[in-house]
Amino acid sequence: MARALRERASRPSEEGTMRKLLCTLLLGSVLLSSNSGWATEVGGRLGLGGKATLGSSSLDRVAGLNVIYWLGRLGIDGIFGLSVLAPDGADTAWELRFGGGVVFNLVQADQTNLGLGGRLLLGVGNSGSAYVVGIGESAGDTGATILIETPLRVEHFFSEHFAINAEVGLQFRVKTSQPGKGVSVGTNTGLFGGAGFLFYL
Repeated sequence: MARALRERASRPSEEGTMRKLLCTLLLGSVLLSSNSGWATEVGGRLGLGGKATLGSSSLDRVAGLNVIYWLGRLGIDGIFGLSVLAPDGADTAWELRFGGGVVFNLVQADQTNLGLGGRLLLGVGNSGSAYVVGIGESAGDTGATILIETPLRVEHFFSEHFAINAEVGLQFRVKTSQPGKGVSVGTNTGLFGGAGFLFYL
């Protein structure tokens, strides 16, 4: 209960931060797209790199390897992340998150692209005997998380083969945990932000 209250109390400030990030993202895309440089045609290209996103609570984080393949303006996006915590004298806690989605470039400028997409992410894990917050309700719990995201994404190329990206959007979370023999389910909707980098082949 106390943790839920702390989570709710923190949402207004976090949502304000996400709104500021959205404004900064949109302004940056306008400024960057006015620069001259090589064309950012990505059709038929494969990008490999990393991505991290953070939602309105620690339950909504995703960080890992990122791969994207472009079919014209449409990108097929995938992410895979694994986190492990092995404290001395306690059972190992672990969490695996993976998923994918699509993004469509609405605007393609000289060095910057602006796109809109959708993504589905799945997560499973065990909180271990040390109890890692966000995986279960207590020590030794097994938990699962489903995240649905709608990112507004800006990608800026520093060279023909290297680009960074930033995104903001809405996120919907469904979380289940299995404390003992019972099953609990919770949902949450909020804003999220993220950033990453890609090396294009």
